[in-house]
Amino acid sequence: MARFAANQSAHARQLLERISGVFIASGNIYESYDMSGKLGGDPGSNYLEHCGGFSWALTEGLYGIDFYSAGAYSATISDPLSRMDPAWGAATAKFVLRGTDVTLTVNPSSGSLTIRGVGPKQVRKRRFLRHLYINAIILPRQARDKHRKNSKKVPFSARR
Repeated sequence: MARFAANQSAHARQLLERISGVFIASGNIYESYDMSGKLGGDPGSNYLEHCGGFSWALTEGLYGIDFYSAGAYSATISDPLSRMDPAWGAATAKFVLRGTDVTLTVNPSSGSLTIRGVGPKQVRKRRFLRHLYINAIILPRQARDKHRKNSKKVPFSARR
């Protein structure tokens, strides 16, 4: 992702191709590999940290989809055409964003990019008020202060 962010797309693609080849050759994504791409000392199995990092590198790195929500935006897509090899055919990323099915299709060889979103049908619910109950909880100090305020004696004189 750092290589893509630094506009080093060719090098970033080489790194993704290398790690993809390692995962394919090993038949899984394991915890440990040596520098030659062979299983390391503690291979483990189905290592989620590497799975997450790899999918993140593809999503945010190659496709340029950043799901960081800031302000009014739910996601930002940073020019995937410049990140992909111009000789490649169409590539598609599908994801759900706040209830909307989004399809991003990038075709580097033709220089085209399409984004399509299909959201759930919006149903307007109407609610009518039949009963209204108001519960008030008065704390002891508030009750005391309210009582003092309302029960202040007004001077009264019965003299004539």
